[in-house]
Amino acid sequence: MTPSVLWACHNAHDTGWSDLDLVILTVDKQRYLTDGWWVPGAVGQQAEVVRTHDWGPLTERRVVLQSGFEIEFGPAQSPWTQAPRASCATVACAT
Repeated sequence: MTPSVLWACHNAHDTGWSDLDLVILTVDKQRYLTDGWWVPGAVGQQAEVVRTHDWGPLTERRVVLQSGFEIEFGPAQSPWTQAPRASCATVACAT
């Protein structure tokens, strides 16, 4: 799995990073939604998927690491790249 887009959202109300958002562009989005088989390989440790939320073309899969740090994986079909560009400001860093 190679994320095609990577960015981190900074929480303006906090002094640190709120989470890490990764967009996974794939031809088979459903593959990442059925269970968390891919999570340990992506984060290098066992981690729990604590939330799944559909944002339209992208579905958030929030993972919490043992340290408490959160990573939001967002599988999306490859044509999503043709949509207007999203940023932390437009998505409001849904945390």
